[in-house]
Amino acid sequence: MGIIFRVIRDLHSHNLKKIIVDDQEVYERIGEFLKDYLPDEGCEVAYFAEKDPIFEVFGIEIEIAKLLHRKIWLKSGGYIVLDYTEALTVIDVNTGRYLGRKDLEDTILRTNLEAVKEIAYQIRLRNIGGIIIIDFIDMERKESREMVFQALVDALKKDRIKTFAYPISELGLVQITRKRTRHNVANLLSEVCPSCDGSGYIKSRYTVCYEVLRDLRSFCRKEDERKIRVYLSPEVASLLYEEEKSSIELIETTYNTKISIVANPEFSIDTFRVEGFR
Repeated sequence: MGIIFRVIRDLHSHNLKKIIVDDQEVYERIGEFLKDYLPDEGCEVAYFAEKDPIFEVFGIEIEIAKLLHRKIWLKSGGYIVLDYTEALTVIDVNTGRYLGRKDLEDTILRTNLEAVKEIAYQIRLRNIGGIIIIDFIDMERKESREMVFQALVDALKKDRIKTFAYPISELGLVQITRKRTRHNVANLLSEVCPSCDGSGYIKSRYTVCYEVLRDLRSFCRKEDERKIRVYLSPEVASLLYEEEKSSIELIETTYNTKISIVANPEFSIDTFRVEGFR
């Protein structure tokens, strides 16, 4: 219950009007808490008795899923992309479609203005702190840049965390600084990928295939083994069988050894192991 009361205390000064709860005991305890500590706030607590899950009824599951997406679509057809690094967060705005030279400037302005609202919302929702760089779509007119920046400043005023935006540059870049408070939501809901170590990329099966071949040659030069096993992912194994079979045969002939390819579905694409046996 501690975290629930903490959330209520944090939000009560932001016109909190209603709290909906699907647990009878929690519902009663929140009612007592509001009566004892926030009697004059006018916040209502309601018990949710429907059979359908509360998160599904109010669209919370969809919002949680969005929290883990890099790309967020806008109603206009444009989209924003969020990328995190240790030093800063980068948000890129894109039109998603091209409407021709005549309407292009207006389309860019509309997309940037729509992106402003979503970006401000995502910053609050994801609790993104530190340095944030927004790369808006380039705008030729100075008045358009000023309009977008002012819209951003206004949208950020809704944030209860101290946030400051620096004026938009000629290249359409805006730097925002936001005080860090606890972990951002992406870190709470996810963990670093063991395959790519958080980079967002893994080696292709072709890259790994050629690494296996190089490793086999190196192993054969250093070890006097007549039989060798290679354990690797099914994707890379099939590539060795289908496209690089002649390379395997050449290594066998050159080093007078026999190579067995063992596909292991538990291996990720960029993982393999070479070992000798008798």
